[in-house]
Amino acid sequence: ALITKPMISFLWAKDEIAQIKHGLNRTWQKGIRSYFQEQKETSLLVLGHILHLLQDLGVPEHARGDAHPGTPPDPGSYYEEYAKKIFLQYRTNFAQELIENQEKPYFVNNYETAFKQLAEFTANRWFSEDTIKGWEVPIKESKQTIGPEEALVFSRNIPVLLEKRVGVNKFIYTTNHPAILESWFKTIVPEIIKYGAGVVDLYFREIKEREQELALRVYDLDQERKVKLSQIALFLEKLNPFYQAKIAFWKGVGRFATIREKTRAFLTEKRPSLSQPTLFSSAPTQIEETKEEETKTPKEEKKEEQKITQTQPINYQEKKPKIDPEIILQLVSLLQEKEKEVKKQEQEEEQEEMAEAKEKAE
Repeated sequence: ALITKPMISFLWAKDEIAQIKHGLNRTWQKGIRSYFQEQKETSLLVLGHILHLLQDLGVPEHARGDAHPGTPPDPGSYYEEYAKKIFLQYRTNFAQELIENQEKPYFVNNYETAFKQLAEFTANRWFSEDTIKGWEVPIKESKQTIGPEEALVFSRNIPVLLEKRVGVNKFIYTTNHPAILESWFKTIVPEIIKYGAGVVDLYFREIKEREQELALRVYDLDQERKVKLSQIALFLEKLNPFYQAKIAFWKGVGRFATIREKTRAFLTEKRPSLSQPTLFSSAPTQIEETKEEETKTPKEEKKEEQKITQTQPINYQEKKPKIDPEIILQLVSLLQEKEKEVKKQEQEEEQEEMAEAKEKAE
C-alpha cells in the first residue's frame, strides 16, 4: 500500500510536509535555503532531484500518469529501457550538438510552468502502453505498412504505434518498436535539455535575488521555522498510538474502580449479618429487609444485577495525561539526530552516484 496518494511531480517538488512524511526534504525552497546556510552541496543535490522530476516528464508513462512498475503483467516502460540501453552503448554529447546548432535554453519564469509544458509536449506526441485506448491524442494521421500483418501509425510525421492484425478487422497496438523509440529519443532529449537548462538558470536567479533582498531571506527563515514545527507535530503524531494507549489505560482504571464500588454495594445489600455489622457497613442489617429481598423473583434479580454492573459515564478530563516539557526537548533532539542521519544518507547516495558516473566515464 502507498504511504500517500500519488502526487503531481511539480506539487511534490514544493510540498515539504509530504516529503518529510517520507523521511526526506528535497523541495525547491529547501535547496534555496540550504545555499544560504553554507550547505551548497545539499543545495546542488536538491537541484539534481528537481531536474530528475523534470526529466521524468519526457517519458510518456510519467507525462500520462501511467504507473509502470514493470512486474508482470505490466510491461514497464519501453521508452525508459531504450534510453537506458542507448546511454550505456553510446557516449553522445547532446548539449554540444545543441550549441553547435545554435539552440538556446528555454527561458523559465516558474519551474511549475516548465514541468507542465514538457509534460504536455510529451503526452500530446506519444502513447504509453496502458493509455493507447481512450485517448484522443496523438491523432492517428497515417499508416505505413512494414510487413504482411504489421503497420506503423504516424502522428505529426513521427511513428507513434505499431499496429498488428490478429484477425478479421481485429488489431492490437503497442509502442514497442525500434522506429517509435528511436524517433521519441531523438525528439525528446533536446527538449529535456533545454527545459532543464532553463530551470537551472531560474534556480540561480532566485539565489541572486535573495543575495540582494534581505526580506526574501527572512521570509525563507520563517518558512523553515514553520517546517520544523510541522516536523515536531508529525513526530508527535507518530507517537499518538502510545498516547492513546495511556488514555485507554486510565479509562480502564476508572471503569474498574466503578465496578468495584458497585460490587461492594451489591455485596453489602445481599450478605447481611444477624448479629454483626456487614462487611462494608457500620450498622446491622434488618432481618425484615432480607426477607423482602428473598421474595423477589429470579427475573427481578437478574434485572437488578444488570443495573448494578452497568458502568456509569465518567469524566476523564482530570485523568488526561499532560505532556512534560522535557519530553518535547527529547523529541526535538531525536528529530535533529534523524535529520543528521538523512543528511548522511544523502551524502552517501551522492558519492555512489558520482562513483557510478566516474565508472561510466572511464
